[in-house]
Amino acid sequence: MNEIRQKPRAGTMWKHYNGDFCDVLAITHECSNEPERPTEVVYQSDDGKVHTWPLATWDASFRYVGQCPLWPHH
Repeated sequence: MNEIRQKPRAGTMWKHYNGDFCDVLAITHECSNEPERPTEVVYQSDDGKVHTWPLATWDASFRYVGQCPLWPHH
């Protein structure tokens, strides 16, 4: 079965391959063409810490879970 890939967006929840869940807060540098400023996903892990992950390798380590509870819907 083919899995439909979901693009990480603010307000979505993801599961890391190690079992931890995280909430995506933002995507950085989406419009940048500069190699030193790659597009990254800003997310908050279950422990409350904020991290970044390169968008180019996001799919290899994270699986889409759904919309974050209590996240404002626009």
